[in-house]
Amino acid sequence: MQSQLQLPVARASGEQLPYSAIGQKLKWLNCTEAQLDGIADIDHKNNILDHHFQAASHTDAGNRELSKSQPTREWGLKTRKEGLSTLKKGSAKSKYARDTGKEPVDLNDLLMQCAQAVGLNNTKRAVEILKKVKRHASPYGNGTERLAFYFAEAMEARFSGTGWALYMGLLRRYTSSAEILRATYMYMASCPFVNAYYHFINQTILNVARGASKLHILELQVDGFNYPALFKAFASWPEGPPHVHLIGIGFPHYSTLPAQTDVVLDSVQKTGKRLTDYAISFGVPFEYTAWAGGRDQLCMQDFVSPHRPKGEVLVIVSASMLRYIMDDTLDSPIVRSKNLKQGRDINPDVYVQGIITGSYSTPFFTRRFREALFHFESVFDMLDTCVKAEDPKRLVFEGEILGKAILNIVACEGAEMVDRIDKYKHWQAVTEEVGFRQLPLDKQIKDNVQRMLGAWHRDYTISEESQYLLMGWKGRMLHAMSSWSACAEEELT
Repeated sequence: MQSQLQLPVARASGEQLPYSAIGQKLKWLNCTEAQLDGIADIDHKNNILDHHFQAASHTDAGNRELSKSQPTREWGLKTRKEGLSTLKKGSAKSKYARDTGKEPVDLNDLLMQCAQAVGLNNTKRAVEILKKVKRHASPYGNGTERLAFYFAEAMEARFSGTGWALYMGLLRRYTSSAEILRATYMYMASCPFVNAYYHFINQTILNVARGASKLHILELQVDGFNYPALFKAFASWPEGPPHVHLIGIGFPHYSTLPAQTDVVLDSVQKTGKRLTDYAISFGVPFEYTAWAGGRDQLCMQDFVSPHRPKGEVLVIVSASMLRYIMDDTLDSPIVRSKNLKQGRDINPDVYVQGIITGSYSTPFFTRRFREALFHFESVFDMLDTCVKAEDPKRLVFEGEILGKAILNIVACEGAEMVDRIDKYKHWQAVTEEVGFRQLPLDKQIKDNVQRMLGAWHRDYTISEESQYLLMGWKGRMLHAMSSWSACAEEELT
């Protein structure tokens, strides 16, 4: 009999009730959202989720001095292409049309015209079109207007050659880590994808750990939020919980430059301290190993042997859903593929893979722009549906998280283009190539996630394809999850 994690109750569309995992996060932090709003000092004893934004705090002072006089850039937009996008056109006119009484324009079409002009090196034409877009775009309007605003801002940065400096936070007013955290909390409370990830991970671990005496979990970009619920499930087993050894791995990301490794290690260690307290409270034997550094420095066999005693199980988790904050590392795809091969070499019983699926990693600008426009159109439309327009946390999330991703995609090239997103089929081929075998999708997990998304809003989409669990909005798939096992040695020869 499989252990099942308790799912949240349904909520009405637009109702701002906390998801069970969100409530768990507040308990984890021993605070309330009201207390979060009152935090002014990032070094305060009760900092919220400092393991997420402690890294950024080390650059606060320098960034403030560099950018005091710079205007705040808020990024964001929504895209639709006739016949290709599945999103419905909003019935409301643009902000410009409401204010002036003039008919609205097709902002997505104008943006594509601008991108095509850039692709043809016709900068004069591109600038003319961009001016028209900016007259209709607004970071405070509907989803389409916000999407257009951030793509237009990114295009301006491309023309001025300031894309990388803006992305790294050198030419803009600093937004505090607490503000970004509040915005992230808003997203997690308003959209179910993060919680669907956690359910997929935990239920997969429960299925493979049954009967094990010791469970090793190696998680890349650990955040720890899913483990209290996992410990609770282990504690309910009649035979008792296994001994859990969690190896928390942290990679530096742009917000920690230049004080990278020490800051990330500190946050990973604090995650371990919190999880230790939870494990004790549930009576789960627990040990924690923290590591931080560059991907090219990671050696997984330092933590767990590929030749484990009978009864020991290893699970690798690489499913950092909050990639815009946690996983925009500056490493090349080659380095990331080497890490995948390392994972295969330690012979895991299960490898849980979670990715954002898209098609905007190409070096060809016009195609990259178009695919990014389609992808972020869905994200902004989803936020427009599920979050109030006047919510200040939504503005921060769109500007500091989504907008910065758009900025990197549109305004940066070559090695500076770090926001490289591929379709799940690309990662399926890469994962198979290094020696993993894909496992069938667990029907019960799929059904649970389907109920979860359906209870949230009818426009959330779930599908199964090529043994991936796909999740999206109005038919456009945004996230993909799958599970794998290491191929036997004889299968690799």
